[in-house]
Amino acid sequence: MSGSKLKGGKCLQGGRRDKDKDTLPFLIASIGRHGWNPAMSKPSWTVEHLGLPASDPRALHEWYVRVLDAELVWSDDSVPVYFVRLPGGTVLEIGPCGRTVEDVSDNTVAGLRHIALQVESLEAAREELASRGVSFPEDPKPAGGGGSVQFFADAEGNLLHLVERPQDSVFLSQS
Repeated sequence: MSGSKLKGGKCLQGGRRDKDKDTLPFLIASIGRHGWNPAMSKPSWTVEHLGLPASDPRALHEWYVRVLDAELVWSDDSVPVYFVRLPGGTVLEIGPCGRTVEDVSDNTVAGLRHIALQVESLEAAREELASRGVSFPEDPKPAGGGGSVQFFADAEGNLLHLVERPQDSVFLSQS
């Protein structure tokens, strides 16, 4: 609000009182011209990408490309940082880590703990990933919200799981 001052409930533009303007609407319009407009609707939040720090970002991004058919969408080898898009649209930012935790596959540690990959057939997805070198340490389990999940880990031990949902699941993509 450069050049405007609020004094005694009146907006003074350039130090003069504007008698012809209703103060609150004028103030709102003035602020709106400078990037904030309370009359606008609430923001629409959407996830652009998830950050995944790695001990070896180059090797981990290559694993996501090779094993999960991710597409490299942007990279900077000098950092190194790699943005990969998984089938379905989720983007991961894989970059260098500053430190590590002992067990990244512990689903009870605070913070983001796993990436859930929705599949039509758990059995078919499991077979395909096994053919690409993925091992599955446990049998499938019931999924919270219905269906089944199958846990596995990426090349650095980060937890992922396949999830197959029933047709009427609230979690299925609404297209």
